[in-house]
Amino acid sequence: MHTITTKASLLLMIILAPQYLRADERSKKKPEYPACLKIESQRFDEQGKLHIRVNLEIDPDVRIYANPVGGQGMDHASAKLTVLDVGGRAVDTKVQYPKGERLSSDFLEDYYLYKKTVVIGIVVNNVKKHQFPLTIHGYVVGYNERGSYCLGSGKLEVKLDLDKKTEQTDAPKPSISVPDLR
Repeated sequence: MHTITTKASLLLMIILAPQYLRADERSKKKPEYPACLKIESQRFDEQGKLHIRVNLEIDPDVRIYANPVGGQGMDHASAKLTVLDVGGRAVDTKVQYPKGERLSSDFLEDYYLYKKTVVIGIVVNNVKKHQFPLTIHGYVVGYNERGSYCLGSGKLEVKLDLDKKTEQTDAPKPSISVPDLR
């Protein structure tokens, strides 16, 4: 009789164990950062430079440290965007960050923060057709204002492929001709 109970228990463990393991893996999954990058627009100018407008969209209760943050020793927390080509190499760019909203304190230096949606301008110099799709990486540090807790750093990403719709957006693709400078 004990043998049947033992065998039934083992069989039940074999059947249910994979379900418990998968549930444990799902719970270990890191939650998404409460902000994202979306391409608002892109266009080429007469010199062949690519102008990109990127929206940094931030959840309502979240604040992201601006670029520059202000405050001594806080440069590491500044929001940063980097553009990489299809091979993962950094592309020659100039990023135009907005100032951010000022947070003043009697005992700390002023800090500048982003909230809601912030538009960041990027100018990509000397881009060539074979470098696409481009990937825009974002590094941000923030906190939840309502819950008063630090979110730590987050890595955000959006791809820009001129032959297809831009990832993370359903906006119609503007017609752009890419200069082939090979």
